Order: sequence, then structure tokens, then C-alpha cells
Amino acid sequence: MTFSYKQGIPFATDNPSDDQPNMEINNDSNYGIWQVDHHGFSPDVFGGQHIQQTYPGFASPSTPSASTAASVAYPAAVIDQNTTAQYYFQNVNATFPLSAIKAFGVFTPLSVSGDITPSNGFNIDGFIVQTTVFGSRTTWQITLNTGAITSVNVAIFVLASGTNSGGGTVNPVNLSWSLSSNVLTIAGNTSQKINFAILQI
Repeated sequence: MTFSYKQGIPFATDNPSDDQPNMEINNDSNYGIWQVDHHGFSPDVFGGQHIQQTYPGFASPSTPSASTAASVAYPAAVIDQNTTAQYYFQNVNATFPLSAIKAFGVFTPLSVSGDITPSNGFNIDGFIVQTTVFGSRTTWQITLNTGAITSVNVAIFVLASGTNSGGGTVNPVNLSWSLSSNVLTIAGNTSQKINFAILQI
């Protein structure tokens, strides 16, 4: 979208009526631009507040001055797919990828094979499928939402944890995992709650 604006209006030596058409253009543009990503002019208490932030492309901000508490947040290309935006936060110390967490989940294993609804999670497509074979390791198959990751070049953290009847922490369980396309498979033998997170930039 575009907004026209006439600078220097009203001009000091002009009759205001001469500048009326341009003043109307400026007034309408001011009204219109406030509607973009904002609660615009309205009688409610949200006028001027953000609805969202939209970026038209990548940015390369200057490093904030070390003498200030300034910081910047901006979109830039990701490492794995340089045509896709990643969101970064930068202060005088370093740059941090804010949108590196692509998916995560928490779920409790079943005693037999079946579908598990995660107790918490993001970018998980439906149920977690548990397959338990007697005398063998149990597997949990987690399908990620389309587009959650751009390749299998990711960092994955998997942990089983819980507490025993006395309230003490149960020792971590050795779990293995594999990733094929957008399907994460975790394998092991445990009844403890399983946590996983996938990071990528």
C-alpha cells in the first residue's frame, strides 16, 4: 500500500483555500497510515497501540552504542534458507535469534501403543503416535507442522524427567532420536514425561 503526502503544506504565503486539496490528501494519508498494524483513530482505549508488526524485507541494523541501553529487533535471512526471515534481537553484548525454537512438546508415555495428546507443545501436527513392542524399545513418532523446519539441519534436545514417590528427581533416561523430513522419532524405555525441543536458524 502507498500513501501520498505533500510536504510544505500549508505553504506560508498561500491562501489556505489554495492548499486545501493537498491538505486533504495529507489528512487522509495520516488517517490511512495509522490503520496499518495499529488500532487507529477510535473512541476505544486502544487507539495508537500495535496490532502486529509487519516487515517488508530483511534489515541490517547498526550495532547499538555501547554507551546506551539501546537495542533493536529486526528480521534477517536464516542460515539454512537465506530467502526466509528469522527474527533477531541485538544489544550491545550480542545478537540473539528470537525465533530459533521451531517446535517443542511435552507428553506422558502410555502403557501400550496408542495416540498421545501432548500436554504442551507447538508446531506438532496432531497426535504423537506411540508404538510399544514387548521386549523391545518404545518409539514415539512426532509429525511437525508443514514448514516448521526448512531441512533436517537442526538442533534437537530430548529429555525424560519426573519425580519418584518420595518427591525426589528420577535419574534421566537414555533416549535416542532420529529426524526424517518433518517426522521426529524418539526411542527408549520410560514411563517418565518426555520433553523435546527443535532449534533452527
